[in-house]
Amino acid sequence: DVSANQTAIAEALHTAGAARHLSADLDPIGIRDSIGSFSAVAALRRRLSERARGLIDGLGAKIDSSSRIIARAKPGQA
Repeated sequence: DVSANQTAIAEALHTAGAARHLSADLDPIGIRDSIGSFSAVAALRRRLSERARGLIDGLGAKIDSSSRIIARAKPGQA
């Protein structure tokens, strides 16, 4: 994690299938392997992109705050 306040966003996006959240425990080889497997699978990148687009309302940053994105990313919430 880059910063503690970004963890909830990263985890929610990962759970929603809109991003990959890597463990803070990964060593450089684990990071390299994760990036390598991610970059090798076009279908995975396409699916993540489609799901991420589904979380954004398109009304801009003033309307679509990170808390609303997190709420939409959690199952059963909108």
